[in-house]
Amino acid sequence: MAIAREHPVTYVVPGGAFPQGPYKKTTPSEVYLAAGLARRLRQRMKGDSVRYWASKAELSPQTLINILNGKAWPDILTIARLEKTLGGRSLWGSEHRKTPNWTDGNFCTPPGFRIPSAREIHKMLRGTDPEKARKLASEYARAKAVQRQQAAKPSTPTP
Repeated sequence: MAIAREHPVTYVVPGGAFPQGPYKKTTPSEVYLAAGLARRLRQRMKGDSVRYWASKAELSPQTLINILNGKAWPDILTIARLEKTLGGRSLWGSEHRKTPNWTDGNFCTPPGFRIPSAREIHKMLRGTDPEKARKLASEYARAKAVQRQQAAKPSTPTP
């Protein structure tokens, strides 16, 4: 599995934009997580200035700008400060679990990610709300189907 060594914005395909993308085929899954975090943060800022939110979170405005523009990886302390400032609302997402396929817009699993077996999922869902269990089972079935499709497709060369 590839590990992101560059800033998130460096994985955007030329002509794309952070955090919207599109991203290079070799983009590590954590870049999608950083992009999702930047999108959620911008939405929750509700048009207020960066300077306002940075001062509330006790961060420098440049740190916040760099996170929003993908020019820096936010550390755990920064994320915690931002979440506290936003009233405890989480900035974490699930983008690292499913990454967009750059060729056809479908979802595929990141390299090295293993989808759990039906038995493992059943064990995880014991005591879970039935509606949530149905939703997770549906997502599981879709992910497995996409994984089979991806395995059956011939690989395409990197642009």
